[in-house]
Amino acid sequence: MVLSNNFFGLFIDAFGMSYETTWLPLEPPQIIGVIPLHGSFRCRWFPFAIQRTKTKFGDLKMRQTPCDLPVALTKSAAMRYLCECAGYGYHLFQLGSVPAAKLIPLIEKFDAQYGVLAKRSTRDYSRLKGRSRTRLVLFPRTSSPVENPRGEWQFWVMATDGQGALPTEKSTADGRLPTSRLTWGNQYELVSRPVRRRTGELVHVWTWALTEAHYARWKQAFKKAAGRVRSSQERKPNYLIKLVAALRNVPGFHAINRQKRALIDGADIPHRWHVELNLKTLGTVVNKALPVFGPERTAVSMLRDSGDLHAVSQTNASSSA
Repeated sequence: MVLSNNFFGLFIDAFGMSYETTWLPLEPPQIIGVIPLHGSFRCRWFPFAIQRTKTKFGDLKMRQTPCDLPVALTKSAAMRYLCECAGYGYHLFQLGSVPAAKLIPLIEKFDAQYGVLAKRSTRDYSRLKGRSRTRLVLFPRTSSPVENPRGEWQFWVMATDGQGALPTEKSTADGRLPTSRLTWGNQYELVSRPVRRRTGELVHVWTWALTEAHYARWKQAFKKAAGRVRSSQERKPNYLIKLVAALRNVPGFHAINRQKRALIDGADIPHRWHVELNLKTLGTVVNKALPVFGPERTAVSMLRDSGDLHAVSQTNASSSA
């Protein structure tokens, strides 16, 4: 490795610290010294130097961009990410909703209290020290048939066991308990199911299921629809057709798919409509190979596209005044 005349800046970046930097090519490179590198990697010279706006180490500020918190591409992707977080030990949680104008201040607040924007290296260090690690999941509240970033945003603050602020708060719930499961609105709840591995080990895998109240509403609706197609007077299949189409759009997680099948089997639908509506297929299974996040889909980009970023700036200015 070759050290340029801005050795201090290069030395700092070697440790992975993200500062506001500007990379300038040197023609030719101003070489001060050469450090031999042992092993398979060889580097003759480093053709870039770093120019900083401030030279004092105390004046250098790390880049903090809480607005760049990624947002899941779809509702199913967000639910899948929550499920994966629970599988990695994030069982403790707090949830709620917030207006779009207060979303960015909320992220900053949670980062100051719980460190939801910590890097992976910081989380690994906290795990080794027995400290609680925290994640923040955001998603705009859906307004059929599309999302509505201008309205409210749903948030879930999830944490692991250990020393920390969130596990000790009274408002924190434990998703492993049947009485305090993590929910998505009043429709879905995160549950664990036992799975036997090939080695014979019994583990618990997390999945989504319909809540009891939501499942009861689906059951009552199918009972009504099946009664209409069986009636000798009405025989109106339109309600059943719309209901089956809506059921197919429900996210296809393992427990939900089993509940879908139970709804169809318990509705006493005539065999004719099983064939015509192809009730053997009730939607697809969630594809875990699909990406959860996209490079351009962040909280600030969605607020900017919806026109709420200006409202956020006005809210911050009024609160600071």
